[in-house]
Amino acid sequence: CTGGAETLQVKEPATTAQQVAVTIKAMRKAEEQRMQELKQAEEQRAFLQAALAERELEAERAEVAAAEEERLHALQEVKERERQRQRREAKAAARIAAMLDADEAAAAASGLPALSANGG
Repeated sequence: CTGGAETLQVKEPATTAQQVAVTIKAMRKAEEQRMQELKQAEEQRAFLQAALAERELEAERAEVAAAEEERLHALQEVKERERQRQRREAKAAARIAAMLDADEAAAAASGLPALSANGG
């Protein structure tokens, strides 16, 4: 009986050491797996961050393009209003010139001085 107990005592430390080695190996493997998962998560986060930055940049570019389009449209409106103003002024000047010509012709026909000769 004593010999069997001694054998068990010798086997127990070896078994415990094996269990510790297996546990350490499992812990290292689990740690490596966690590190791999962490690395993958970090890579995914970096990828998503880059994708988000790209989308934000695209949105900013779209805003700039829309603002530029709006500015060009407003500029075209201003140019069109200026053309219309110049046309109205040209028509008014033509009417005034026609009235003055008519006044001079009437004055010449009647022998009276024309309005333009009086400065007004």
